[in-house]
Amino acid sequence: MKRSCCRYWFIKKYYYEKDVDKDVRVLVDLYYETDDTPTFHNIVYLDIECEIAGALTEEYIKDPKGKITSVALYDNNTQQYYCLIVDETN
Repeated sequence: MKRSCCRYWFIKKYYYEKDVDKDVRVLVDLYYETDDTPTFHNIVYLDIECEIAGALTEEYIKDPKGKITSVALYDNNTQQYYCLIVDETN
């Protein structure tokens, strides 16, 4: 079968939006008509605390050596705080 419109027609059909990430494609499909924040999205804030085992330098911040002591979370929809604390004695 010979196509007159394009010499490489068989290649192009496999590369349609190949450079677009799947997550971006879903967002475009869901929100192409509006920029409003949807009601079903939930914003949470996560805070992880760890022991400081030395000076607080840029290298230490990127790769901390101390143990994790607590994890806190704030849920914006329910406006509740959650906190998990490590208890090493019990």
